Amino acid sequence: MWACAAAVVKDGNELDVFVEDKDGPFALNAKTLEATARSAAGETRTLSFRCAPANERPAAEIDGTCSRYVAKAPWITVGQPLRVETSLPVTPRAVAMVWRDFEPRKYAHHEE
Repeated sequence: MWACAAAVVKDGNELDVFVEDKDGPFALNAKTLEATARSAAGETRTLSFRCAPANERPAAEIDGTCSRYVAKAPWITVGQPLRVETSLPVTPRAVAMVWRDFEPRKYAHHEE
């Protein structure tokens, strides 16, 4: 139902969250999401996701909502899996999300 992707770019790696359901993009009323990423070595980092720029979100998305989030993660090491945990504020309650063994290169939607 929900997806996570990585972008390996020159100015610093990013993690993206794409919020979708069976019908496509699903916009939330949250402009930010907080998450925790843990490496296989046990190192833990906090991720602060923000709404992706408007040109990276669906054109029909209503102002004040967001279905695509991005967080800078320059510390990502390609080839090292992560466990990423967050909760999505889906009305009427939050839904806990966990991506286990998330390998940035496997899920890269963009690489420079």
